[in-house]
Parts: sequence; structure tokens; C-alpha cells
Amino acid sequence: MIEDIPKKPVSADSHPAEDKYGYSAIISEKKIRKGQTRWNQFSEGLKQINPETLAGPMLDFGFGVGYFVLEGLRRTMDIWGVDLLPGKINRYRQLVDFTESPATWKNRCVVGNGEELPFRSNQFAAISSWYVFEHIADPGRVLREIVRITRRKGIIVIRAQDARNGWEGHCKIPWIPFLSKRLAGAWIDEFGRSPELRSGVYDITQPQVAAILEELDCRIVKKALPPAVLIKNHWQLATEEEIRQKAREVQTALRNGDWQPQPENLYIFAQKN
Repeated sequence: MIEDIPKKPVSADSHPAEDKYGYSAIISEKKIRKGQTRWNQFSEGLKQINPETLAGPMLDFGFGVGYFVLEGLRRTMDIWGVDLLPGKINRYRQLVDFTESPATWKNRCVVGNGEELPFRSNQFAAISSWYVFEHIADPGRVLREIVRITRRKGIIVIRAQDARNGWEGHCKIPWIPFLSKRLAGAWIDEFGRSPELRSGVYDITQPQVAAILEELDCRIVKKALPPAVLIKNHWQLATEEEIRQKAREVQTALRNGDWQPQPENLYIFAQKN
């Protein structure tokens, strides 16, 4: 728990905000609480669908710095993590050190490419992925690997940014899904943001993810309700000027409080048959 974290002083000549491997950057109470909240939601879902999966082993796919893995280990769960970026692994190991956790926990996270995961088939009882799939260009290949390493009756839990939701979390602006690169750039520019903020981000929706999982012999047990269409008839917009005009209209509605984002709603629990 947060109150168990040892308080480590930061020297006056250090720059923790600039050092992502430093104590102040990694020991974030907000992120640690988020790891706890994720575990509560994840474990509650597993209890409802198949309580046996709580015995593990479990995998956090795209685990980031590992707050979810750390919380699972604190709860004596058999949890592992995988991420594409070696730097994330190193920061997780710093997290283990900074929280004075057992050194063996550092071995619980490995580097792996989502299209060819370094695990045997049918290895995991449950797999979680948290806001990763909007960063995957070909989700089918990755979902195939996730299903491969999941046991029969195992649970796959995916949460991601649904492009239909009407909000772009990386740019923090209202969003129209499936625009061309040029029109998306004009939309983002009209809101005063840089298209670079969406570098490596792809439009994906809950029905797409669900359809792929079903094709891979999984049953969708639980999913979020469909989002409302917040920008009506956006599929009729064809030119850059039309896109910019619509962006200005939405900006005005946003300032006036007449347009509000809705909660994120790509949230799927699937069970492998």
C-alpha cells in the first residue's frame, strides 16, 4: 500500500522531473493507486467469470513501468509482465528497488514483441492489457498470440481507447475516428495541438477487438456499452475546410459546456473456449 513506501530524500541538486529513472519520477502515488484500482477491477471480473483463474499464472501485456505487476505481487499473486521497450523493464526494476520489494520480483517482467511473445502455448490463466491496443498497428496478430498463450477457460481482459468515443486522450481533444492522415492533421491543428502527439496511435474500436477474439475461438463474456456519437454525421465531411469548420463548432460547444467527453468504453472480458 502507499503508506508502506519508504520515504527517500531527493538531493537539492537533483532534477527528478527530468530523470524518468529517478525516485520522484517512479514513486508516483497516483500511479500506484491506479495499479491498486486496476487490480480491484481485474480480480473482481475474474471472480465473477472463473474464480480459478485467480490462482494464476497471470500476465500484464504491455505492462509499462509495472505498477499493476507490483500490486499483484504484493497480493501474493502469480503475475508476470511483458513489454516491448527495455527501458520500461529497467524502470520497473527501479520501482522494485525504491519500494524495497524482494529482489526476485525484478525477474517477473521481460522484454517481448507482441507478435511473437516469449511464452509457451496455454501458459496463462488470465491476461490483462491496459491502454495498449490503440498503439498496435495490426491487432489481429497480437490478439492471436495472446489467445495462444492463454489456457482453455482462461480470461483475457482488454481496455483501450475506443476511436468511436469522441475523445482523443493523447492530444486531449474531441475526436473524429478514421480520418485520413491529412484530415486528421487539420483537425488536430485546429485545436492547437501537434499531430506528433498521435504518433504511433491507431483508431481501434470495441467491435473490432471483439470480432477478432471471437474468430480466435473466444467468447465475449462482458463488454462496455456502445458509445454515443458525439459529433453527428462526421462521416459526411470530405474536405479540409469542412473538417476545420466542424472543429471550430466543437471548440465553441466545448467552451460553452454544451459538449462533454464520455467515459472510455473499450472494455472486454473474453474467455478462451
